[in-house]
Amino acid sequence: MVGLNYGKIKGEYNAIKIIERYDPEAVVVVSLMPLSGTPMCDVAPPAPEEIAGIIATARLSMPEVPISLGCARDRRDSKIDVLAVDCGVNRMAIPSEEAIKRAHHYGLNIEWQGTCCSVLFNIQR
Repeated sequence: MVGLNYGKIKGEYNAIKIIERYDPEAVVVVSLMPLSGTPMCDVAPPAPEEIAGIIATARLSMPEVPISLGCARDRRDSKIDVLAVDCGVNRMAIPSEEAIKRAHHYGLNIEWQGTCCSVLFNIQR
C-alpha cells in the first residue's frame, strides 16, 4: 500500500526488503485513494513518480516475481499506469488507454483476464 501514511512514503521501501526475503508468488502494488467520508478524504495521494519508484524497486529487487498494479489507485491520472509499464509491471488492473499504447510501443503481449490482479495465471517462474 503506497502512501498509507497520509499520502506520504514511509516504510514502503523497507516493506519491499522484507517481502523479497519470502520469495513471493506475486507482489501487488496499490496506492492510497482518498474516498469521501473517510478520515483521509482530503489527503493527496502519492505522486505517480513516487508510486513508480516503489514499483521499480520491487522489480529490481525481485526480477522473477510478477509485479501487478492493482485497481486501488487514482485512475484519473494515467501517468501512474504509463510509469508502471515503464517500470516493468507484469499485470495491471483496469489499464488506461495510454498504458495499453505504451505496452504496445514496447512490443509487449497483452493478455486479458477477468479476475482480480492478485490471481496468478500462466506465469512461469
